Amino acid sequence: SSEIVFNENLPIDDPHRRKPDISKAQKLLDWSPKVNLKDGLLKTIAYFKGVWFNIFMNAVVIIPTFNEKGNIEKLIEILETDIFPAIKNYNMSILVADDSSPDGTASVVRDLMKKWENIDISIGEKRGLGAAYVRGMSYAIQNLNADVMFEMDADLFHDPAKIPDFLEKIDEGYDYVIGTRYSEGGSIPSDWGIHRKILSVYGNMFIRLLFGRKGIHDWTGGYKAVKKEVFLK
Repeated sequence: SSEIVFNENLPIDDPHRRKPDISKAQKLLDWSPKVNLKDGLLKTIAYFKGVWFNIFMNAVVIIPTFNEKGNIEKLIEILETDIFPAIKNYNMSILVADDSSPDGTASVVRDLMKKWENIDISIGEKRGLGAAYVRGMSYAIQNLNADVMFEMDADLFHDPAKIPDFLEKIDEGYDYVIGTRYSEGGSIPSDWGIHRKILSVYGNMFIRLLFGRKGIHDWTGGYKAVKKEVFLK
């Protein structure tokens, strides 16, 4: 047994009144304060934030860059201020897959990371667009817990306002969604050069004939959303 001892014989406002000795109570209950109030509140907020973020799937917009210093800031600003706030059922984030751009693209991204917590960057050697996407998707799955990943160019040719439409298709059960220029409602950018238009149109026709997949109209488009499971296959 144990006792909690304190002096009740003096007035409560007497400076010589002995304060309650709670050390024995703490020992009896095997308890002692581990954190202060501020730390406790921060940990509680972090816990509920984690619970909240686990409710929804994580969607990561992967943007490959090489010397895109002039475009990346504009694109990220649009995504963060105009697009992401309107998406309520996904945790949206951005991953820049930079191929060691000599123009300082990575520095611009790191500055933006100080402003928005949902931005990350993966830097690697310049080995082509496909390699940048593979590196980016692998990074997104391993480090950002991505469930859905977007392929999106940094040159602003891909309309960010279409992101909710992609996610709507994912919600309908599709595993792979392509932003096409050649189905009804799509169009080729008016500022493309004639050589690029010819290459795009006839390149897609050739691939459709080669693979016999008439249901897919745009094989050269770079605006896509894919579920993690499809990439891991």
